[in-house]
Amino acid sequence: MDKNLIAHNRKILILLIVSFSLLTFLSSFFSYLNTREDTEVFRYFIMDEIKSVIRSEVYNTYDHLNYDLSKIEAEERVKIKNKIDMLYVIYNSIDVSGISLEKRQLTLLEALKQVDENDPDTNYFAINSEGELMRSETDNNFNGIEYTDLSRLVGKENVNDILAAIQKDDGVFFTYKWPKVKEGIPLDKISYCRYFSGYDLIVATGKYNEDIDRQLQAETFDRISNFYKEEDLYLFILDYDGTVLVHPDKSLIGNTFYELDNKEGIIAHEAMMTVIKDTGEGFVEYKFNKKNSDIISKKVTYVKNIDKWNVYIGMGFYLDDIEAEIQKQTTVFLRKKIIEFLLILIVFIITAVFLTFMIRKGFRLQKQQIKEDEVVFTELFQTSNQGLVIVTLNGKVLFSNRKAVSILSSQIAKRFGINGILKGEHLSENRVSILLDDGERRYLDYQRREFNYLNRNVYIYYLTDITEDFISMNNLKEQALNDPLTGLPNRRQLNSDFKKLRNRLNGKTSICLTMLDIDHFKNVNDTFGHETGDKILKLLADVFTSHSRSSDRLYRYGGEEFVLCLKEVNTQKAINIINRIKDDFGRKSMGLTGESITFSAGLINLNETKMKYSLPELLKLCDELLYRAKRNGRNSIETDQ
Repeated sequence: MDKNLIAHNRKILILLIVSFSLLTFLSSFFSYLNTREDTEVFRYFIMDEIKSVIRSEVYNTYDHLNYDLSKIEAEERVKIKNKIDMLYVIYNSIDVSGISLEKRQLTLLEALKQVDENDPDTNYFAINSEGELMRSETDNNFNGIEYTDLSRLVGKENVNDILAAIQKDDGVFFTYKWPKVKEGIPLDKISYCRYFSGYDLIVATGKYNEDIDRQLQAETFDRISNFYKEEDLYLFILDYDGTVLVHPDKSLIGNTFYELDNKEGIIAHEAMMTVIKDTGEGFVEYKFNKKNSDIISKKVTYVKNIDKWNVYIGMGFYLDDIEAEIQKQTTVFLRKKIIEFLLILIVFIITAVFLTFMIRKGFRLQKQQIKEDEVVFTELFQTSNQGLVIVTLNGKVLFSNRKAVSILSSQIAKRFGINGILKGEHLSENRVSILLDDGERRYLDYQRREFNYLNRNVYIYYLTDITEDFISMNNLKEQALNDPLTGLPNRRQLNSDFKKLRNRLNGKTSICLTMLDIDHFKNVNDTFGHETGDKILKLLADVFTSHSRSSDRLYRYGGEEFVLCLKEVNTQKAINIINRIKDDFGRKSMGLTGESITFSAGLINLNETKMKYSLPELLKLCDELLYRAKRNGRNSIETDQ
């Protein structure tokens, strides 16, 4: 009793030590796994932060550009207004009394010509109060055209806006389209006009929006290039043709952005243009040279469209730069975890040594008890009603009872593989078919369990012989799917096969479906008897078998009706195959009845549209063609083509 108590306490002590060591080890292991997870979280955080930064930079530049455009437009408005106001002050102060209106107008028009020559960037034009163009800004051929023609050129509303200056002391701004040069394309222009009452002329000048944009574009490009000159993260601008307009690497400006080989092999510019066309902005991945380097690295870039210039702006970062920073932080963190793990490992090793000592001591005390238990185990093992086999994890058979030997035959070691797996044809997860040495096939249900036997891990197999039940069950299944008279698969098998066939279709497989019906079969039964009729049905099955390929299938659909499925054939080839069967069937049937028996057929080719139909719908199409063949005199084939 005392010895048993000591042994019991020893087991509790060993269990506590093992549990502590295992928990300590698992804690360290999961801590290491958490470190890897934390690294991934850190990686995603850094990636999101940098993506947010570059997206903000692109948006800030885009907003700054719009602000600059508004600012320049406002400045240009002030400039062109000042030019007109200066002329107004000068010529409004001149005493023109006693001078004819015509001479006054010629004087002002000549002055405008002189101002144009002195200021090439400015073009003045003048309109009288009747809406007649007295001086054109770019083409003298327009001089003298009247209100109606001028309205047709620039729009009636624009002409009326100009004439409205007559009623306003301070003049008006207006926008319109006018060519830069003779016969040029009309471009958007903003102008300011003021009425010179002493001359009965409205004088105006302006600036083309294109020139304002060009000024802003040049200033913007220069500002971006200088600002990001020394930065690792930089903005670039490309036009829709892939030409580099802005880049801190001056050698790239003016060249085509042609770098290749993001992992799909797409040209970087094309990848960015795809985003621009689809959404106007977004992230894109590609490979490109690092700044001032020949090193090609994967890059993530945010691009945004500037549609009025037909360009896009972008900023990106290189993934390997991010990975280098992440790796640096991860190394520091892992070093700390490794030290913790090593300390825990030392404790675990000490515990394991102590545990080994305790187990060896206990083993000596319990060795005799194990031998006694072994005798009891062997007796129970041999008297079991199930076949029992103990196999090592390497496939060596340690024990097998008499029932297992009767099931697997005497050479039982041959039935297990090197991994302790029961060899044979596995029919399901726990069912196997085994061919014995004498050629007999056995069907077994089995369960496999892993356990510790004599301080080693082994498998124990529980075997049940189900050969008789399995064969009986499969014979019933075969009978359910085959016609007992002809041996052909029946309607149930047709339904099952067609579902599998439809699932395997790839759009390239050509299939012809045919319904056959023996002509005047009732007369055969009435004249020669049902026994001969049955022979005729079996004859058709035999003739088909002699002419068929391995992929062809003939099904007895019911009575004298059959369904034929031919793969990888077009309509004409299918007709040829059926005609060969029909001719051979006709010749051989004469030996049974003294006359040639024929059949009629309805054939359809299952194209992509028809394969969407259900089997009953397809058979209905075949049946309609079959009855057309019957109406047309029988012994023929009707198709859907």
